[in-house]
Amino acid sequence: MSNVKILSPLDLKVTPVSNIKKGISAHEGREWLDAKRPDEYSNRLEEFFFLNDNKITHKARHYFDIYHRHFKKFCNTEAHIVELGVAQGGSLEMWKYYFGSKSKIYGIDFNPYCKQLEDEQTQILIGNIDDEEFRRDIVKKIPQIDIFIDDGSHHVDQQINTLKSILPYIRKGGVYLCEDISYRETYGGGYLKKGTFLEYAKRFVDYVQGLYPLYGPIIYKDLYSVCVYNCIVVIEKLVSGDRRPMTSGLKELDHSYEVSEEEITKWKKDRRQHE
Repeated sequence: MSNVKILSPLDLKVTPVSNIKKGISAHEGREWLDAKRPDEYSNRLEEFFFLNDNKITHKARHYFDIYHRHFKKFCNTEAHIVELGVAQGGSLEMWKYYFGSKSKIYGIDFNPYCKQLEDEQTQILIGNIDDEEFRRDIVKKIPQIDIFIDDGSHHVDQQINTLKSILPYIRKGGVYLCEDISYRETYGGGYLKKGTFLEYAKRFVDYVQGLYPLYGPIIYKDLYSVCVYNCIVVIEKLVSGDRRPMTSGLKELDHSYEVSEEEITKWKKDRRQHE
């Protein structure tokens, strides 16, 4: 396994630089590839990114389709979106553009310079997400969370602890998205390594299926889905907790229909094998 090389967007940013601008709180010391503008855009997030000439933001190209797939139902609603990791503020502008003027955007960062990005639609919370008390304050200060985006330090401990603290407070039908998941050892990662975010997230497959006792206390009974993409995990909450099977219609198969005795015998035999 030591020879396995797994690339992520964090690996693809080239050549460390020594001259870091004051106030940068994420992706320090990395040059980012210039965005090549496509001929057409698949969604409004991609449109914003490639036309953006204002505040800086860094995204992997395939992220936009993932965002759009899980976030589009919240567009033009009074959704509350929280992003951990503000950096230069470009993504906050992207969320406002995408979700519309009815939405409320919250940014979380440890860099006090980020406070200047507040406006009527955007609120910035300054604090260290590794601080358990600060994580508790987040859910106290934000009245509802429809979408939570973890684009923070990318370290596996931070990702796991943030998920544990925030996911129970996501509203019905809401979305928790953790991005820039990495196998890099500098972030505590590793292929099939215990204690990494990906290994922790695998148990959510069992949670979605209703299997809880394997992992201790039952705190995730309201999950709808878990989706794994390259460098991203998305967890969605149920809108309704009722997952009982239902029946629709009145008519059954007509057993007076002509079928040979041989076919009936084979059918009964096959059915017994599946009982």
